[in-house]
Amino acid sequence: MAAGKRILRNLTFSELLHVSDPSMFGPQAERIVWLLCRHFRAVGVAADERLLTGADIGAIKYKLNSPPLFLSSRIGREKINNL
Repeated sequence: MAAGKRILRNLTFSELLHVSDPSMFGPQAERIVWLLCRHFRAVGVAADERLLTGADIGAIKYKLNSPPLFLSSRIGREKINNL
């Protein structure tokens, strides 16, 4: 798992960037979110909705718009992650 800090509208959020095994993340999501918020002194979590499959947590979910330099005709945008 990879996470970072993001500031949205003057509020600090922890952002999930990558989850290597979502099936293992799901049952532990609540604890991980609490630890991330504590570590980053964040008010919540923001994550690409694909990373939160199987996790029942309150988070700001978004779809990955498109990486700035994404120009591939063979790979779909849904295969690109935040890293």
